Amino acid sequence: MECDICHHPHDAQRRPFLCAVDARNRIYEGRMKHLQLMLDNESLKAQIDELLDDTSKPNKHTWDEIIAHRDAAEQKTDQILAAADRLRDDIKAARDEIQARKAAIARRRSDLASVSAGIVERRAKQLREVEKSISMLKFRWSQSAEDMASTRGFLCTEAVRLYGLKRITKKSGTGRYEYHLGKIPIVDLTSMDCE
Repeated sequence: MECDICHHPHDAQRRPFLCAVDARNRIYEGRMKHLQLMLDNESLKAQIDELLDDTSKPNKHTWDEIIAHRDAAEQKTDQILAAADRLRDDIKAARDEIQARKAAIARRRSDLASVSAGIVERRAKQLREVEKSISMLKFRWSQSAEDMASTRGFLCTEAVRLYGLKRITKKSGTGRYEYHLGKIPIVDLTSMDCE
C-alpha cells in the first residue's frame, strides 16, 4: 500500500495512513468549510444582538404598540371574565331552577301519595255514611208507614162510628156479611169480583 497522493510506500510504524502533508491537505477543505460556518454563525449572532439591542431601547412607536397590545389583552381578559361570570350565573340559575322543579315534583308526589292513601279511607267513610243515612231513612220510612197505617185505621174507625156503619151477617150462612150505612145497604167491595 502506498500514499494516494505522493505514492510513498506504506509503513505501519511510521506512516500508518497518509503522509503528513497529504493528510493535512486532505482535511484542509473540511476545515475551511467549518471555518466558513463559524464565521457565518458569528455574523448571525451579531445581527441578533443588534436586533435585541434595538428592541431594548424602546421608542414612541414601540411603547404605543406595547400599550395597545396590553390594552387589547386586558379588554379580551375582561370580556372572557365577564362571559365566565355570565355562564356561572346562568349555570347557577339553571341549577336553582332544577332544584325548584325537583322540590315541586317531590311535593306533588307526596301530595299524590297522601291523597291516594286517603282516597280509600274517604271512600269507605263516605260509603259508611251513605249506608247509615239509608238505614236511617228506611227506619224513618217504616216508622212513618206504621204511623200512617195506625192513623188511617183510627180515622177509618172514627168515620165508621160517625156514620154508623154496621156489619150484619147474611142469613144464608155463607159467612158473608152485609154492610149498612145508616140503614142503607152498601155493596161489599170484597165480594164484587166473586159474583
